[in-house]
Amino acid sequence: MYGIVVGRLPFRSPHYGSRGRNELVDQTSRGLSCTHNKYLVLLTPHCRDLLRKLLEPNPQMRLPLLDVMVHPWVTVQGTAPLVPYTKQPIVEQIQDKVLGKTSQLIKIDKSKIAFHVQQKRFDAISGDYNLLLDEELRCVSTSNNSDRGIQTTGDQEASVIRVSIKPVTSDHGKENGDQGSQDAQGAESESATSFEGQDLQAEHDWEQAPTRKHMVHKPK
Repeated sequence: MYGIVVGRLPFRSPHYGSRGRNELVDQTSRGLSCTHNKYLVLLTPHCRDLLRKLLEPNPQMRLPLLDVMVHPWVTVQGTAPLVPYTKQPIVEQIQDKVLGKTSQLIKIDKSKIAFHVQQKRFDAISGDYNLLLDEELRCVSTSNNSDRGIQTTGDQEASVIRVSIKPVTSDHGKENGDQGSQDAQGAESESATSFEGQDLQAEHDWEQAPTRKHMVHKPK
C-alpha cells in the first residue's frame, strides 16, 4: 500500500544477499522514521494514519485486519463500508453434474474430486472443477435470463442487460407500412424521372449549340 500511494517502497537496501536482507529487517524493526515524513506529508491524514498503523514494528500495536476493514480511509469515512465476500450456495444437482464432467475430463473418480474441492486444496484437480463449475453456472444464468426475455452479453458486459421486445403488428399498422412503402417508391420514381428529363434536355442543348466546324469566319 505504501508503494502504491507514495510511489516507492518504505524500506530498501542497495545490497543483495544476506547483507541486504539484514538491512531490510533492521529498517522494518525500526518502522517509519523522519525520512518518510517528506513523503507522508503529501497524503491525506487518514491515509497517513493507516500506513503508520500498518507499518508499526510492534505486532501487539499493529492494526489488525478487522480494524483495517472499518478504517475511515478504507470506508471513505464510513460512506462506503467494505462488505466481506460471501459465497453463494450452489445447487447440489449442479455440483453433481460438474463432478461428472470433471471426472470424465481428467479420468479421476468423482469422490476424489469432491474430496479435493471440500478440502480447498486449490490444486489442478480443484482448478478443473472450478472452471467447469463457472461455465455451468454461466449457462444456467443465461438459460434463466432467456426464459425471462433478458439477454446478457457475458462477463465483460455483465452490468448491461438487454431486453428483447418483439413488435406487435396489426392490420392498421400493416396498411400504414404498405402506404409508407408506396410513398417511398413513388418519390424514388419521381426523382428518377426528373433526372432523366434533365439528361435529355442537356443532350438537346448540346446538339443545338454551335460548333467550331459550323462557324463561318469572314475576312476583314
